[in-house]
Formats: sequence, structure tokens, C-alpha cells
Amino acid sequence: MGIIFSFLGWTVSDGNPDAITGLTETENRLIETSWAKIMESPLENGMAIMQSFLEKYPNYMKLFPFKHVPMDELKDNSRFKVHCTTVMYHISQLVNNLRDGKLLIAILDKLAANHKKLQVPPQGYDDIKGVILDILEAKVSLTAIQAWRKLLDLAMTHVRDQL
Repeated sequence: MGIIFSFLGWTVSDGNPDAITGLTETENRLIETSWAKIMESPLENGMAIMQSFLEKYPNYMKLFPFKHVPMDELKDNSRFKVHCTTVMYHISQLVNNLRDGKLLIAILDKLAANHKKLQVPPQGYDDIKGVILDILEAKVSLTAIQAWRKLLDLAMTHVRDQL
């Protein structure tokens, strides 16, 4: 039976969640595989996340360097595009470090410190998490979404708790 699991890429430890992240190896792979699809168009997907976030929660617009840009002009604004690629970079850092919980937490600590200086309200992390999940739901499987929900719950709770 172990040979079959190995052939399929599964390990016996799939059912044992990581002590820090709470993710199993199967969940790690689901996140990585689904993120690879998203990263085929990083700017487009980053813009989809940020545009959806700001349309749903316009009160956060005041926190950004592009706050005076009309919503319908954001897609052509270089500051907006830079922020969108930065969002994608930060998510990629989480995905790239799923198996190193200590480093993942350190990355989240740095993200929290940077956003604390900007006075991002704690609710903002729950709001962006919901938007990210909404964007992902249109592009990845339900099982991948469940894994993403676990990762984003960990990430956003940790960042929010650092404020």
C-alpha cells in the first residue's frame, strides 16, 4: 500500500498537521499547485484581488498611496500595480515557506510590523482574507480552498494579533 501512496505523491504523514501551520502535506501541495496556476498571471490576479477589495471596502482606499486615483483609473496606475505585485509577492512568500513554520511566522511578523506603521485596522485582515478566498474560489478546487482557508486563517490571525 505504501508503494501506491508514494506513486501518487502521498506520504504516510499526510494526516499529521504541522505543529506551527496546522497544514498537512496534502494541503501544502494543494496550496502550492493552485498558487502556481494563479501565478501564471500575477499582475492580473493581484489587480483582481485589490480591485475587489477596494470596491467591497472603499473605506480602506485612504490607506494607500493611490488614494486619490478614481476607482475606474486604478488599473492604469503604476502605484496601484506596484502594490498589487507586492501583495502577490507576500502571498508567494507564504506559499514558498509552508514547510518552514518558523520562517513563515517571521515573514508574517515583518508584514505585521510594516502594516502596523500604516495603521491598518485589524478588521482589514479579515476583509482581505475574504476577498482573496473569493478570487481563489473562482479558479481552484474546493479542497484547495479549504487548505487556503487554513493558511489564511493562520496568517491573518497572526498578523492581526501583532497589532
